[in-house]
Amino acid sequence: MNDMTAPEVTVAGVEVTLSLPHSYAERWELGTQTTGSPTRATAACLGSCWPRGVPWPGKHRPTLSGCGYDSMAYGGAVIDSLIASGAKMAEIAFAGTLAYGLVTHELYGEEEVSEAEDFSDPPKGA
Repeated sequence: MNDMTAPEVTVAGVEVTLSLPHSYAERWELGTQTTGSPTRATAACLGSCWPRGVPWPGKHRPTLSGCGYDSMAYGGAVIDSLIASGAKMAEIAFAGTLAYGLVTHELYGEEEVSEAEDFSDPPKGA
């Protein structure tokens, strides 16, 4: 895997260093399911990258499993929970974007990127 420094964010007054979800399947699901709502997708990443040992700002911490493994529903539940706890949408969006970057950075290694780049032939006459 590629090394990336885990981002530090502040949401609803809580400072936290984000961490990757333990499950690769969860990371894949979150990092590839962006159709429909990028805002919900990044919020879902924020919820999953929030370390278990750090108190959640809201009364109820949503889970991906609690949302039937529907990443868009999970992202919406994360947003609603954080807004109810006093977070601003701008800080959720910013932190979520950093979390999304953390998740997607770890999905593909340099070898996979090189293979994808070399997948097709250049256009004829180029």
